[in-house]
Amino acid sequence: MNTLYPLFFKPVYKDYLWGGRRILTEFNRNEPEGIYAESWEVSDRLDGMSLITNGPLKGKTLHDIVQSHPKALFGEAHHSGRFPLLLKLIDAHDNLSIQVHPDDKRAKTYGGEAKTEAWYVLDATEDAVIYAGFNAHYPQEIVNRNLATRDILSMMHTIPVEKGDMIFIPGGRLHAIGKGCFV
Repeated sequence: MNTLYPLFFKPVYKDYLWGGRRILTEFNRNEPEGIYAESWEVSDRLDGMSLITNGPLKGKTLHDIVQSHPKALFGEAHHSGRFPLLLKLIDAHDNLSIQVHPDDKRAKTYGGEAKTEAWYVLDATEDAVIYAGFNAHYPQEIVNRNLATRDILSMMHTIPVEKGDMIFIPGGRLHAIGKGCFV
């Protein structure tokens, strides 16, 4: 197969404690009761693999297609062996955990997977914020104290967001999506 047709995927839902049900209501999805914090719309990851739902490739995974049709999917430039993006919807009914992912250099040096994120705000409550990076240069003892008291958010930039905002989070930057964000 030299060309691919438009592929449709079955969403992979994640039920983290901070989620809600907005993913289902916004997109008229009929799913059982429960929490739907994330919907992985396009994923080539073992912990949430996209399954094709249409056409001759129905029932195959995205990874199957990456392996069997790399040129048709990516052209000449693809070399990684897996789909390079994870596209997901996030319903932050509460603050997400604070995270930091390595950039390419640190991932090569220390292991792990490099990860840069980009968030498009589909909707947000009036008080919705994201947290990104430290808001000052803090001595290590202050950071350690705030880690012990679980108060890192007060040390981070708090950025109000609204529908239509686009946020870029490079690898290596401390970050969290705040309550009320739908991205």
